[in-house]
Amino acid sequence: MYILQVCNTFSQEILLTQNYESPYTIESLIDSAKDWREWFIYDDMKRALKGSYVSHSIIQDGNDTIYKVFFDVKLAKLSEGELAGASV
Repeated sequence: MYILQVCNTFSQEILLTQNYESPYTIESLIDSAKDWREWFIYDDMKRALKGSYVSHSIIQDGNDTIYKVFFDVKLAKLSEGELAGASV
């Protein structure tokens, strides 16, 4: 199993966890995060956060590969138009 964990760089809090069957989707998301200045992220508690990519790490845990992606985040105030383009 391949696991994506989106983390707050400052607090180290895991904001979102998603499981994937293939690493390619996660790697594509990481590449995109590096290229964009900011992302809108919905965490597991359905809060809208605005974040920018800081770094990532890959950890092997038994049969699982965990991709920890760290973002500098803050609560976002989204307009209706921005909701349509929200990611991750």
